[in-house]
Amino acid sequence: MDKKRAALGKRGFLIDCSMINPDLSPPAAALRELSKYASVSSSHRYTVARGIQELRESFADYYSDRLGVNLDSESQICVTSGTKDALFHFLSAVCVTGDTVGVIAPVYPMYRQVALSLGLQIVEASSLEELSNVRAVVLNSPQNPTGSILNPDEVQSWAYANKISIFHDAVYVDMVVGARSFLEQPLVPTVESFSLSKSFSVPGWRIGCVAGDPDLIDRIATRRSRLDYGVFFPIQKAASYLLSSESAFPRELALRYKHRGKLFSQNSSGLPFVWMKKPIGMADYLLDTFGIAVLPGATFSKDFEQYIRIALVLSDEMLLRVVDSMKQFEESHEISI
Repeated sequence: MDKKRAALGKRGFLIDCSMINPDLSPPAAALRELSKYASVSSSHRYTVARGIQELRESFADYYSDRLGVNLDSESQICVTSGTKDALFHFLSAVCVTGDTVGVIAPVYPMYRQVALSLGLQIVEASSLEELSNVRAVVLNSPQNPTGSILNPDEVQSWAYANKISIFHDAVYVDMVVGARSFLEQPLVPTVESFSLSKSFSVPGWRIGCVAGDPDLIDRIATRRSRLDYGVFFPIQKAASYLLSSESAFPRELALRYKHRGKLFSQNSSGLPFVWMKKPIGMADYLLDTFGIAVLPGATFSKDFEQYIRIALVLSDEMLLRVVDSMKQFEESHEISI
């Protein structure tokens, strides 16, 4: 962030591909729905921490229709302000200070930040089999930043054998063909965080849900009620509309991201980012020379310094400027493209 601020101050502009902050607009009808309820005075009162019933039912229907998982909207779903919120309450529900949480490298930095904020220890490994003596495991599939997909059956079997609870960040699960929910056949206490941020291009709404094990969901909902009065009512109503009336949108959005990935000669599989192996120093060069911010691989784990993640959240024209700048770096360093 300091380097980005310095680059912005130096040039007066920043081409920011470091954060997956979608630029593509959500469905116009959903914005009208949001505006409609925002204009009603009674919509500005407190809601409830677990979420309005209509939205919880919409999440349940979406899970059934898109992911083949049947959930009880009363006992298995709690509305959240996105995945950070869900993870914080999950870890506070299953862990105590000093417990160890397992993650698979490269690690989305937020997992590490949330765990450390709760006084927990983090153990990184390249595979589940390398993890031991952990209270819980935090996973995401498709994974940010690599795009790799885990097999839920194998994960559940491993967790059952080791008596470990699972938190699955499913933010991209409905954007990639072949990705599956971890709630299909849970063998251990499992919750899954599903966010509309990327699937429906509404990251600023901070709206999603945590679903799964009824006991954990109840404990999470109780903790949320102690800290929050619930998500803004018009946002919940608009989110319910998205889930029930715009369910095809995530796959349509994924096609746009696939196209953008091809600009880098990469198959993004519909994800809003690409993960590329590049020489150490490229990220700093792009920022210092062109004011282009990409995320260095070391941000995710120390063993990935030769990678960068590029968020596909700019127009084709701007992304092609990034491509050209990367080529200039490789040519100046006599690297074959």
